[in-house]
Amino acid sequence: KSFEIQPYQLEFLRVGSTVWTTLFIATGMFYSVEAPYNPALENFFTSFYFAVTTLTTVGFGDITPQTPAGRAVVAGGILVG
Repeated sequence: KSFEIQPYQLEFLRVGSTVWTTLFIATGMFYSVEAPYNPALENFFTSFYFAVTTLTTVGFGDITPQTPAGRAVVAGGILVG
């Protein structure tokens, strides 16, 4: 029996890949802009945690952007996400 991909499976993969791509782009941009000035960002994975909590609108408040560029990246990520 051959395996055929159903349209709903393709849609699920498209949405999932879009979410992951948005998340990693936001993480990389935030880390590159904020890491030199924000002591709360120890590594890329801390920025990943921040991006997940921000894009899911949880926003614990334990990490906040310290620079205008960081705030712009976060605002853009929220609007895109």
